[in-house]
Amino acid sequence: CEVCAIGEATKGHYAVVRAVVDGLKLADSAVTTEPVGLTDTQSRPADILTTAAVPGRSAALDVCIASPDAGAAGTNAVEAAFKRKLDHYRNVIPLLHAAGIAFRPLIWSSDGRPHPAVTRTLKFAAETVARKRGGVSVPNFLSRWKHEIQIAILRRRAAMFRATQPK
Repeated sequence: CEVCAIGEATKGHYAVVRAVVDGLKLADSAVTTEPVGLTDTQSRPADILTTAAVPGRSAALDVCIASPDAGAAGTNAVEAAFKRKLDHYRNVIPLLHAAGIAFRPLIWSSDGRPHPAVTRTLKFAAETVARKRGGVSVPNFLSRWKHEIQIAILRRRAAMFRATQPK
């Protein structure tokens, strides 16, 4: 079910994007989704554009949920998906960099395990929230935010499972 229910996978993907954006909005009120025109190519390398994810520059964040059951997953679906994203956008990443934009794939497994880049990115954003809004506990905020993202991932998984079951 984690590789066949494409409609539910797409809906779930955007639910995860919304969960990430909900946290980022507290640090960057100008965060946008589905940014266009980041490069002069037709490529749309990001789900999210924000200034709250990478120190000192804007960041194009590309959300991906990787299934361990996928053919290209190998022994570590999260790491394999991270490398695939970097390879897929290898020609666009230098263009983004030249425009002052860092490219970051945000990869979780279908059971919610994040790639280390996700952990670093969310931690930096949570610290930015704490700096902008005094009195915010970084560990508490980060824990709640990760929980919301995890719920979106697991709802995606459940919807995909339901979609593949007999009526």
